[in-house]
Amino acid sequence: TVTPQGAVTVKIGGQDVISAVGVVPVGSIRGLLQINAQLPASVLAGTAVPVVISIGGVASTGNATLAVK
Repeated sequence: TVTPQGAVTVKIGGQDVISAVGVVPVGSIRGLLQINAQLPASVLAGTAVPVVISIGGVASTGNATLAVK
């Protein structure tokens, strides 16, 4: 199994996700990284809640969001 060299962290709605994990699924295409993260219970609902993923201290760029009911 291949894993990222640096620590994987995730923020959803500005809140840290506890125990985010980055893995490369067995048999997947090269370059694919699956991030498993549980939505913090205190995240407010919204149609475009911001998501920031960091690996080794380098944060994602762009405007990734998800809808929360």
